[in-house]
Amino acid sequence: MAFNYNVNIRQENETNVEEFSDNVFNIKIEFCYILSLNAEITVDIFNQTLIFDRDMFLSEQHHRDIILFMILNSGASPEFIEFAIFPSILSFARDANSNPMNLGLKVINMRWFRSPVEGLERVKWDSMTKREDECVICLDEFVKGEEVASMPCGHGYHDGCIMPTLIQL
Repeated sequence: MAFNYNVNIRQENETNVEEFSDNVFNIKIEFCYILSLNAEITVDIFNQTLIFDRDMFLSEQHHRDIILFMILNSGASPEFIEFAIFPSILSFARDANSNPMNLGLKVINMRWFRSPVEGLERVKWDSMTKREDECVICLDEFVKGEEVASMPCGHGYHDGCIMPTLIQL
């Protein structure tokens, strides 16, 4: 059995939680356990969402314990936790913390589809409705009226650029 995981961290002023007078991180971790031979079959899902004081989470003394507490029952191996989970969560949290533009931003939760290709929406590109002027992969500019593959996150791609990557997933 194998698994995919997804982590969302939102930095915010949490006014609904009276215990925190400072900024907090809202951390959501999701593991999707899949069959090794068939990634389209989900065997089990592990979800954990917790809110922690931002400074406590970023402290050298507490961050590992907080992450371990969150994923204790996930079934992830100690090696995977040490070399994949810890670095990615801490790096993302530190980046979010150091960028003041992240305060007050809302998280867009993107769902993984059974096949990444199913998540593509085909749209006619128009400079007035799309925020990007170029394909994120090849960096060629889109032409008005051109059919563009749009991911749930809103990024646009040429079909020929994104399809090889998605087919490999």
